[in-house]
Amino acid sequence: MNQNRIQTYINLIQELLNSPTERADKILATNQELLDKGLLQTIIMMAQTSAEKGNQEAQELLLTFAVELSEKLEISITENTSITATPLEYLIFLTQVLQATHESKNDPQIIYPILQENLNKLDQGLLETFQTWATSTLVEIKPEEAHSIAADIVNFSNQIQEFPLGNKANNLEIAITGYRTALTVYNNASKTHHWVSIINNLGTAYLNRIYGDKSVNIEQAIEIYQPALKVIDRKDSPLDWAIIQSNLGNAYSHRIEGDKAKNIEQSIVAYQRALEIITQENFPQQWAAIQNNLANTYLTRITGKVGENIELAIDAYQKALQVINQEEKPLDWAVTQSNLGNAYLNRMTENVEENIEQVIATYQQALKIINRENSPNNGQIFKKIWVMLT
Repeated sequence: MNQNRIQTYINLIQELLNSPTERADKILATNQELLDKGLLQTIIMMAQTSAEKGNQEAQELLLTFAVELSEKLEISITENTSITATPLEYLIFLTQVLQATHESKNDPQIIYPILQENLNKLDQGLLETFQTWATSTLVEIKPEEAHSIAADIVNFSNQIQEFPLGNKANNLEIAITGYRTALTVYNNASKTHHWVSIINNLGTAYLNRIYGDKSVNIEQAIEIYQPALKVIDRKDSPLDWAIIQSNLGNAYSHRIEGDKAKNIEQSIVAYQRALEIITQENFPQQWAAIQNNLANTYLTRITGKVGENIELAIDAYQKALQVINQEEKPLDWAVTQSNLGNAYLNRMTENVEENIEQVIATYQQALKIINRENSPNNGQIFKKIWVMLT
């Protein structure tokens, strides 16, 4: 159910509410193409919203419409209209988790148990309910209330994007829906930090998206980041600008469409711009992450001399390891050690024996942490290191 379709449902329902009862049949008869499950779900959502606002008359009228429509469509309001739950059950869960997000001040220790108890509702049904409820709610309330609800939606979307349980693909779709809904409240005209945060998280969600064509998803992320950089002033919001540059670097480094060599160069430029603001002194963890990504990109670089690109990669990995703490982030540290070992393995300087010793040393460091069970990419890193050392 797309946003335009939902708004069309809402417009029809508002027309029904504002018209005499005897005209309802005529209105419905002239809008036959809208009489479907989506309209039924939207009516139920709006009835619940009316009840929450204490508007009993509107609630009763909407429920009457819902019963009549369900009979026409031969769908029971209480039966499962989706795989696992009714629209009302989805709405109750959504209300619960958004309220918990607000009251706990976005505490995952409060939010995650609620999500875990409702894994069967983290699906397409919740996605549709989320769209319908948010669209119908945000257009009816005062701007300050809309901003408060939008903030809760963004925080919930952040949490579900990182939630380790359930269907990852569905979780990302729900997060994307939340971010896009919030952008109807926070727009680029405001240039607020909230807007920038939504842009960054929405782009990241598209980069990680599982549904849809991967190349299209990456293009979508780029189309989100690039216009944002035209709006954000580097002098006024340097960190926001730098974070988007870093994310744009990630998008170009994974880009499938376009010329590969040009994509890599654009990725490097974006990372370098980000590092002008994100320094080791001010933002050490972010700085290390960008250095690691930059090093990975140098190893895949097509333009320039191969030997020089490898040296640039080694330098960037070494810088990252100055910050990444083995005890605090053991797997990140080990993967970076492994990547550094790969760079030494391909190094083109004359002292071959010294390079091999460096390879062995870095791989051995990585194996202190990495094993078959915890190795990223289904154990590929562990297997590769093990083969090199045996």
